[in-house]
Amino acid sequence: MKERAAMSHLLRTKLRSPQMPDDYVYRPHLIERLDQGRELPLTLVSAPAGYGKSTLVSCWLKSCDRPSAWLSLDESDNDLRLFLAYFLFAAESVSPNAFPKTNELLGAAALPPLHVLVGSLVNELDQVEQDFILVLDDFHRIRERSVNDLIAELLRHPPRPLHLVVVGRTDPFLPLSSLRARSQVAEIRIRDLRFTEKETAAYLRQTLEGPIADADAAQVAKWTEGWITGLRLAALSMLHRGESSGTLPEVHGSVQYVKEYLFNEVLANQPPVIREYLLHAAILDRFCAPLCDALSRPHAGTEKEGIDCWRFIAHLKKENLFLIKLDAEEYWFRFHHLFQQLLQNQVKRHLTPEEIAALHSRASNWFEGKGLVDEAIHHALAAGDAADAVDIVERHYHEELNQHRWYVLDQWLKKLPPEITRQRPGVLLAGASIAFYRWQFPRLATILDQVEPLLTDETDTSDLRVELNFYRAVLHFWESNTEQSERGFEMVMKRMGEEKQKLLGKAELHFNLSRYMNGNGASAIKSLNDQLLQSDSSDTVVAVMQVATLSFIFLLSGDLFPLRLETRRLRELAKQSSAAYSIPYVNSWSYYMEGAAYLHRLELDAASQHLSAACEHPYIYDARPAVDALAGLALTHQLMGRPGAAHETLQRLIQFAYEGNDPVLVHVAHACEARIGLLQGNCTPAIRWAKTETEPLDLYALFFWLEVPQITRARVLIADSSTASLGTASELLQEMQELSEARRLTCQTIEIAVLQCLALEKQGRSDEAMDVLEQIVALAAPGGWIRPFVEAGPIMAELLKKLLKRKVPEDHINAILDAFRAYEQSVTPDTFDDDLLHSDQRIITSPHRPIPQSLIEPLSLREIEVLELLVKRNYNKEIAEKLNISTETVKTHVRHLYQKLSVNNRRAAIAKAGDLGFLADGSVKSDTSSQPR
Repeated sequence: MKERAAMSHLLRTKLRSPQMPDDYVYRPHLIERLDQGRELPLTLVSAPAGYGKSTLVSCWLKSCDRPSAWLSLDESDNDLRLFLAYFLFAAESVSPNAFPKTNELLGAAALPPLHVLVGSLVNELDQVEQDFILVLDDFHRIRERSVNDLIAELLRHPPRPLHLVVVGRTDPFLPLSSLRARSQVAEIRIRDLRFTEKETAAYLRQTLEGPIADADAAQVAKWTEGWITGLRLAALSMLHRGESSGTLPEVHGSVQYVKEYLFNEVLANQPPVIREYLLHAAILDRFCAPLCDALSRPHAGTEKEGIDCWRFIAHLKKENLFLIKLDAEEYWFRFHHLFQQLLQNQVKRHLTPEEIAALHSRASNWFEGKGLVDEAIHHALAAGDAADAVDIVERHYHEELNQHRWYVLDQWLKKLPPEITRQRPGVLLAGASIAFYRWQFPRLATILDQVEPLLTDETDTSDLRVELNFYRAVLHFWESNTEQSERGFEMVMKRMGEEKQKLLGKAELHFNLSRYMNGNGASAIKSLNDQLLQSDSSDTVVAVMQVATLSFIFLLSGDLFPLRLETRRLRELAKQSSAAYSIPYVNSWSYYMEGAAYLHRLELDAASQHLSAACEHPYIYDARPAVDALAGLALTHQLMGRPGAAHETLQRLIQFAYEGNDPVLVHVAHACEARIGLLQGNCTPAIRWAKTETEPLDLYALFFWLEVPQITRARVLIADSSTASLGTASELLQEMQELSEARRLTCQTIEIAVLQCLALEKQGRSDEAMDVLEQIVALAAPGGWIRPFVEAGPIMAELLKKLLKRKVPEDHINAILDAFRAYEQSVTPDTFDDDLLHSDQRIITSPHRPIPQSLIEPLSLREIEVLELLVKRNYNKEIAEKLNISTETVKTHVRHLYQKLSVNNRRAAIAKAGDLGFLADGSVKSDTSSQPR
């Protein structure tokens, strides 16, 4: 609670506009210019420090009839995620809950590309019902290119309700020339902000509460060049000397000289104890009375000449010493930036480096005690105590992980010097948590290797050792060493404290998955169900993790009916969760798993609905399931006879994968491209991809994904049907079968065995093929698996009919055959997308319409050559001579042609090829002639 309150308080101070100073001079001509510019997308107020930029804009907003929000920026906001979070928080102060999708994107493990963020932000800003103004104050502090690019893109397509006001000392890195050319920016600059002689005289008379000669006012205006901060310093100097009659000091030189001279006069006239408080507070970007006390009176009960922190604040207000209120309660304050800079110059002159470091250390301790960790780290580093900064991170990083603010932790770690962090196991493990969250297992392994030697034997039972063992168990799990993983997680769960909620939940998930994969699935399911029955109904975060684990187990085991029940329960629990960020994340996972269940059962309408829902927010959950959901949706569209939709989804998948800059994701996308191409009859690119594919196999690749590149490679090699390809496919399938069966990945065992059956049949090993088919039908029946058989094509239908002749249970075989018939009837040429009729995307066409070859197993290049020679009435021996292959190989190809075309002789094969549009002027139309250009 303390951490949330601290974050909320910090946000309130960042979103509070400066309060009007008592000596403010109203400037109607500038207010009018700001009013005129508010119909444009942007107003830029740019001038050096001390020219009253923020005060002017704040005064304008008070008289403006539009709602407004204010965001004060500092160096810590040079992070796109944090900046956008503050930006949305500010905008939501005007229009609450207006940015749900953009807020969801902020919770992603890796921020989506800029165009996605900007697109979401612009769309939601356009939906805001009332026009409003958003001020970005001190924008010169933002040097991060991505933040500037975000604002630039926002202004390139400006949302109607938003008027943006950028206030800074220098021009921002925005396309100002383009905006000026389009008349989309209003500008107020130093020449506009300089006080005139008339305004200078009015200000001095108001401040000094007495008359002043016009000549004297003109002299001050000349010295200060209309610089309002210089005017204030001059007025304060005169008040302290009691010269309210209008007599002014003779000061000559540059504005910088005038600034230093007048400041020194003002500071010299303060009581010594006030000067001490001022110098101490100068190191702070914001302060409150208790914090000033902690710096100036480090020992409780000490007195400083009858003054305490509250009297110090009151003195600043009374003397008008450039104090800016940051909240309505008048608890937090800051100095005017220029005044703080001048104070800091004095700090360096009057305090030793050791004294300055001590002040920063006391500030760090105070901020940490209030749960304001960012500022605690900042001051520890400013004190030159990097070790203390590391200590602070180690004490607090689990609080951020438990609140799903891992990106805050990432920013903390970036601030720490590497030479210190390399020697600190705690902060290294903080980095391990980010690598784990981002699924960067090679980096995680490297970090653990760095941690191990830093832990001594005495720390075996320490929290650090337990955390190290957790990550070691994670690596064991994904390296397929699930026995050691199960033991490791069980030990971790016994020793890990409740305060590490996130790690504890992840440990339980991996522990029960390990139990399932080690053959103890029934025990894992019973244990999880017992915990759900006994758990506190209010503890939905734990329940979500437990139900998610059940869902994963049922998906791995291929038990599709309970999987659908658990994924629905998962969504209901997410609605009840107090962690709002988890709802879209959990929903995306649940829709993905339920969509997979429907797809495996060939319930394509339901699969399309759920996978579409899973793909709505691909950036907010883990990248691999997001890629897989898109791959599953592309496959679903293709199986529904919608190649246009399949192509569109495939392009979306490829773009998403490349945006992630992860070779694994790109690899999956291209595998899916080959698979869809195969189903559409575009064999050549798919075969080319399969023959150059060398990705190694591991447990992670097989887990429960809909698109497994190694399986797709085997699928394409089987379609190629050459002896070499079939041999390679068989070896690959055997390797995958051993791994999937050893780890009880039934969801992949079914897929693999179906392809093994096809490979054996094409190799002329029909009896072995039938034995495999009998076993796999029995394995697929309880879960109602149909899609892998139907996707395999008509050869599989014929094999299933043969299997009926054996004395085997017929129910599921008949269900699959019924699905074949229903599928063939539903996926007719008339159901194909009209948008492909005139598109280069069609692969093999008749003169009238695309051929629905997505269900018919496509012909390989060699089979097309054989078919063309059959059309020319060549005998097998002649075909063998022309193709330089054996007559036995020709017979094999002819047999495969008959199976794919569902015919029994040459004449029927030639007629069927003609009916399907393969023949043109007596020759075979090769699919290579109509590849996309």
